[in-house]
Amino acid sequence: MKARNKKGQEEMVGFVLIVVIVTIAVLVLLIFSMRRPSGLEASQEVENFIQASTYFTTDCKLAGNDLSLKKLIVACQNTERCSNDKDACESLKFNMNNLIESGFSRGYYQGYELKIYSVSEEINETKMIIDAKSGNLTGSWQAGDVLFPVPPYRFHIYMKVYSESQ
Repeated sequence: MKARNKKGQEEMVGFVLIVVIVTIAVLVLLIFSMRRPSGLEASQEVENFIQASTYFTTDCKLAGNDLSLKKLIVACQNTERCSNDKDACESLKFNMNNLIESGFSRGYYQGYELKIYSVSEEINETKMIIDAKSGNLTGSWQAGDVLFPVPPYRFHIYMKVYSESQ
């Protein structure tokens, strides 16, 4: 009879040990998830704005065709000129600034940072296309990153929008 009780006690100790290990693992995961800075999380609103902006028709024409913002980014990468003899990169900066100014109301945001760059692993190149900042870059912020491929490049659009501290 003693062997039977001892076996039950061993099973209980094993069960308690498993519960303790699982609890410790959950606590460690919880601590790591709470340590992650909240600023690194992507804002769905900013990412949606960037994504929608890429389909905006700009004031730049090439070969008689109006360029979307996405195509204008590629034209800027290739150092092309618009039909009105305006530099594609100048047109890109102008259009992006206007989109951001009209897309975010002044009561909501104080400033923004915008980075558009291309990465090519085939030719081992990273090129900054736009690195723009405007307004007051303090307070709380939301950020978003959208990428789209146009071989051999991957184009990244990163935007950080600052608002008044709450």
